[in-house]
Amino acid sequence: MPEPRRGAARERLFDLVLWLLLCVPVLLKSDPNDGGSWPLVAIGVVVLAGCVAVSRRWPLLALGVTVAASLPASLELFTPSYSLALIAFGYLAGRRQEHTRAALWLFGAVAAVGLLLTRLTHTSLGQWFTLLLALALAVVAPWLIGRYVRQYDRLVRSGWELADRMEREQAAVADRERLRERSRIAGDMHDSLGHDLALIAIRAGALEVSPELGPAQQRAAGELRGAAADATARLRDI
Repeated sequence: MPEPRRGAARERLFDLVLWLLLCVPVLLKSDPNDGGSWPLVAIGVVVLAGCVAVSRRWPLLALGVTVAASLPASLELFTPSYSLALIAFGYLAGRRQEHTRAALWLFGAVAAVGLLLTRLTHTSLGQWFTLLLALALAVVAPWLIGRYVRQYDRLVRSGWELADRMEREQAAVADRERLRERSRIAGDMHDSLGHDLALIAIRAGALEVSPELGPAQQRAAGELRGAAADATARLRDI
């Protein structure tokens, strides 16, 4: 299986397991004698499924929907059915959200809505302070942990990328050094062999005009001198 397809399968499996886990507290509150009902359970299961489905692309939306589902059940926010979902989506929002400003606006909006509902229902401010405590412990704290894990992963990834880039740069430097050394060796060979070929050409030229040699020997010396000159030119080109 290709790596992208394998990664997508792992993500779907993780989302399915997360949804099943978050549905457990909702199912436990299905007893009518305990204030629950099957229609509320069905609504909760569907809401959690939608939150899990959108949590990768819009993690704050999933967190906001979970908070909106918790507030009608209790103004103190921390409910038996959705407390685990608040913690999970709070962590995932910190882990997956790129910027922090939208999350801070959401936290402020939850606190403001909680205060407004407290005033509208004519309840004591103690309940609102309980909401703030639940918001801090069940949402903000997991969100901060998620942000820490995100920053740590980014730091580790940046470290590996830096190490890989430094390794490539060192390999490039080594390649340049090898090319420079090869060029130096080629230059030394050109100077040495060129000097030897020039001496051969000079001696062949001296033999070519020597009166002690016959025409055949002088012609052979001339061919030797020409061959040495050609070899010198080819060496220079190489």
